[in-house]
Amino acid sequence: MRENRIDMIQNSKQYMFVYKLLMERECLEETDKDVTQLQSMTSSDFQQMQDKEFNTLSSWRFGEEWQENHPQLRTYKNTAMKVLDHKSQRIEQLDASYIQEQGSSEFFVAPRNPAPGEEENFWKMIVDRGASLVVDLDNSIQLPINAALQYEDISVSVRDVNENELHNLITANVWSATKAFTPQQLMLLQVKGWSDVKRPPKEMDFIKIIEEMQQLNAKQIFQCVLVGCSNGSTRTGTFIALVNILERLKAQKRVDVFRTVKDLRDMRPNMVDNKELYKYCYSVVLQYLSDFDTYSNFK
Repeated sequence: MRENRIDMIQNSKQYMFVYKLLMERECLEETDKDVTQLQSMTSSDFQQMQDKEFNTLSSWRFGEEWQENHPQLRTYKNTAMKVLDHKSQRIEQLDASYIQEQGSSEFFVAPRNPAPGEEENFWKMIVDRGASLVVDLDNSIQLPINAALQYEDISVSVRDVNENELHNLITANVWSATKAFTPQQLMLLQVKGWSDVKRPPKEMDFIKIIEEMQQLNAKQIFQCVLVGCSNGSTRTGTFIALVNILERLKAQKRVDVFRTVKDLRDMRPNMVDNKELYKYCYSVVLQYLSDFDTYSNFK
């Protein structure tokens, strides 16, 4: 290829990606399905398929020994995002990962929601990444209504709150006392009813929450969206997986839950890390299909 065009496959990440695709092609079964295939499966076959896929997913490892021996090529396990701590003048690493959306690039950031003492750097990460929308899946980001959060170099205050039975939508202002960045406005979408990680909201409610996020993005075109939970993987992975699965379902009338989750795990380990949530992804797909007379009417 390089004899015909210089610089084809320019870096180690692209080179590694070629190997990754070849390994997957040889080692993994075909899991991509037309929606009519799903709808025609018996209950028993459907359950067996989900169990088999999740078990394969749990045992699948891509070249981990090779990556351990070549640390410069660990391109699929990036779980750190850097921000400058102005107090210590040190670069702090936060537990967060870029996640590529279907047909896009670095649209999502998947962070672990901040523990006590990490809030300031968490908000700095939001500012640095230009994230105007934050989706909080376990309702762990708390903003006082009548007072501003004050940190060394960043302040956050609530401007408006809209509540419904599925979520709170909070509009907030973020600014710097030292004028380290331009004042920004962001939206915080706090999902209700997911306190037990293995018991997510009802399927139709989850679809409505995803559609709400997409409608907000359609109005404002966010540079990226932060989707966070207590570990940045379990709930977060389920949410991002279903965004991508439903987008492809609408565009192509096809579903591949297995490879969607596997690709997310390549970008951040432990995404959708239990069987209940893996099966929930399929349950949401079936709910989505049942809400339309024919899949040709997808919006």
